[in-house]
Amino acid sequence: MKALLLFLLFSVLTLNSYAEDACKEDREKLCMSEIKAREGVAKCMKQNKDQLSAKCRQQRREKMDEAKEVRQACKEDRKTFCGKMKRRDVFQCMRQHMDQLSSECQKEIKEFFE
Repeated sequence: MKALLLFLLFSVLTLNSYAEDACKEDREKLCMSEIKAREGVAKCMKQNKDQLSAKCRQQRREKMDEAKEVRQACKEDRKTFCGKMKRRDVFQCMRQHMDQLSSECQKEIKEFFE
């Protein structure tokens, strides 16, 4: 489940790298080469966490809290449908079983991506 949590968090941070948000300026200042390459943005942001603005750090904390809620809500679903899959495969597995996931898990995933 930790893998799902991390994947969701990194996915959101990476996908949001092109959107208006509290971390946009920090990403552009600290991680421009990763943005242009369209990879490694989340890792770059983590490596530069001490240089992030207060607003960006707050946004990242909020996303971590939301990701914990997803992790809790989806714990049993992850066990049921994805077993002991490798971390990199968990999110794809969960996506493939989205219609079969518990309503609470589906709800939390949808809210996480809003």
